[in-house]
Amino acid sequence: MANRWALLSDIHGNIDALEAVLRDLDDQRIDQLVVLGDIVNYGAAPRACLERVLTEADVFILGNHEHAILDESGRVGMGGAAGAGLSYTAEVLSESPEWAAIASTVSFPSAAWKIHDGVQLVHGSPRDPIAEYVWPGHSSYFLSFNDQLDERLSQILAARQAMHCLCGHTHIPAALVPYTARGIFRGQRWDRQYTFVGPKTMFWVPCGEGVLEGLADVPAILNPGSVGQPRDGRPEAAYAIYDGDVMHYRRVAYDIEAAQRRIRAMPIDADASAYLADRLARGE
Repeated sequence: MANRWALLSDIHGNIDALEAVLRDLDDQRIDQLVVLGDIVNYGAAPRACLERVLTEADVFILGNHEHAILDESGRVGMGGAAGAGLSYTAEVLSESPEWAAIASTVSFPSAAWKIHDGVQLVHGSPRDPIAEYVWPGHSSYFLSFNDQLDERLSQILAARQAMHCLCGHTHIPAALVPYTARGIFRGQRWDRQYTFVGPKTMFWVPCGEGVLEGLADVPAILNPGSVGQPRDGRPEAAYAIYDGDVMHYRRVAYDIEAAQRRIRAMPIDADASAYLADRLARGE
């Protein structure tokens, strides 16, 4: 493919972060904008984010948080702040004709994945497009369970239905490739807390921004990170530019305090809103 795609995922109702990313895209010579799910929940502006995605995106899929609004089976484990945010989000979206149109036509898991121009798009993983994390686990397990984690990542990588699978869900920018393709990371900075190296796979997380080249013939699962709620310890909105051979991981500063004020004004439990607001500044 020769087109340049902007990859956005996990916007999570954060209109301040989304608008900052869209402004950054003005200078990026983008051919298509692709959104990989979880447009809503956590943040205070789910309807505004949904409307912007419907206006700006050329292609979008939905994620586990959209699934949770549409189907009670998707709400398992979504208690506490996530559950409070979900209730607020569902109420706001109930007044949106755009959401009503989506709700009347989509079904899961098909809404969380598609093949687009020869590239697989999923929210979670190619094995489970809604909920599975393409993730090696906690870094404290890397040495003790290296073989088991490596085997799991190897199986996820093998489940791709195209050379490249683009995903979100983890909120952390990453690339999963066979260990034999490790040369593409030469010269790149690694986030040593999250990067995993196994005998068969390598799961790489950049330190902030980074550029991977020579991907065209490399089996890979690529994650641009989260626009609205990064969880790699860096608060800047994350997205990526992708053209089939190069993946450019980008970070964009935005008005975090404005996003926090919106969340604190949400009509939900005060502890929940404080948690959702405070984590934005910590990037977690």
